[in-house]
Amino acid sequence: MDWKGLAMRIIATLCNCWKIIGGFFLLAMLVSPSVWAETITLGGVGSMTPLIKRLAAEYTKKNPGIEISIIDPPIGSNGGIRAISAGRIDIALSGRATSSEEAGQTWPWLQTPLVFATQDGKSKGLSSAEIADIFAGRKTTWDDNKPIRLVLRGEHESETKLLRTLSPAVDVAVGEALKRSDRPIAENDLIAVDMLGKIAGSLGTTNLGLLKTTGSRLTILPLNGVVPSVRSV
Repeated sequence: MDWKGLAMRIIATLCNCWKIIGGFFLLAMLVSPSVWAETITLGGVGSMTPLIKRLAAEYTKKNPGIEISIIDPPIGSNGGIRAISAGRIDIALSGRATSSEEAGQTWPWLQTPLVFATQDGKSKGLSSAEIADIFAGRKTTWDDNKPIRLVLRGEHESETKLLRTLSPAVDVAVGEALKRSDRPIAENDLIAVDMLGKIAGSLGTTNLGLLKTTGSRLTILPLNGVVPSVRSV
């Protein structure tokens, strides 16, 4: 079977059957040059799992001879890339660019803004300086004086790496926050959204695409006076 041609058809169909949003969160697809079976297995970054499930349902309607299996719970970008290198999955969903040493062919697919979200924190918005103060532990309350409760992502997660590029001060503060043992760390994107929705006074990073596809009611906070959206990006 022409695996490369099939891969390109899958990508084209997926992109055509859902409105993809723009921003700055890169998702790469990697396809292994193995013989394709009737079942195509995908896995990787958690923020794409809800969207991929919808797209897979649309794809299989148009291609009844092919089944799509999605690894859930998500295995993350690194896990997806390792799995495709080992030949265990057919398409890996990654929230980061791949290195020259990593196997597979890469297609930039979609982007969405990184956002700061809260369950019920009272704020008109945050500045980069305030973000640095919050992660460093210098700012500990919302505008109504209720405590801010950070939900962190792991040191090697795409969102953490992107967050640390916000400013040198934020970079240092995030590093300090990750060293403290009193901060909850979400293992994947879906767990992060769940924790942000359950913890009173929560604050953490997620992405707009995931919130839209899950119908989340989290409040997205303006950053430096700008409300994150496709248009503002």
